[in-house]
Formats: sequence, C-alpha cells, structure tokens
Amino acid sequence: MIVTQAYVLVHRIESFNPFLWLTLALAAGLHFLAGALQPMPFRALLFLPLIYSLLMLLTIRRWFRQFGGYESDDEEFSAARRKVKGTLQLLLGVIAAQIVGIAVVVTNGVG
Repeated sequence: MIVTQAYVLVHRIESFNPFLWLTLALAAGLHFLAGALQPMPFRALLFLPLIYSLLMLLTIRRWFRQFGGYESDDEEFSAARRKVKGTLQLLLGVIAAQIVGIAVVVTNGVG
C-alpha cells in the first residue's frame, strides 16, 4: 500500500518537469520586461514563478517525509526515488536561477 502511494505521488512530481522549464521561461520573460520597462508596473509578478516553484518544492518535501525513510528492495521504488531526486535537483536549480534574477533586478534598482 505504501509503495503504491509513493508511485502515485512520484507520477505527480514527475509531471512538474515540463512546467519547471515553463516557469523558468516565464521568470526570464518577466525579468526581461523588468529591464525594458522603467518603472516596472507589475514588480510583484517577479515573485509569481518563485512562489509556484516553492509550492512544487513542498510536494517533493512531502514525498521525502512520507517515503524517504522507507526501505524497499523493489527496483521500481528505487527508480521512483531516483526520479524524485532528479526532479528535486532540477527544481533547486530553477529556484536558484529565479532568486538570482530577482536579486539582480532589485540590486540594479529596476522597477
């Protein structure tokens, strides 16, 4: 039963991967607009992709909290754990890029 629940949540987490790239593109577009428009009328929108990424991070945290300590000899469970770790690494990279982008906008006084 626990392994089945872990698989279901892994499939949901795995579906984040395409949206991570879209979120990164959205953040880049918003930062481009922040540089092009002086003053930026929608400065709060810079945080929208970051908030979305942090919500994804909470789902991955939930998976590790529920199933991270679970030991199983099942090869599919091990593959699921690797998939979650891969998505986590990608997500942390996207979040870092978003934070750097926001920091650049704020320190340059754009908006």
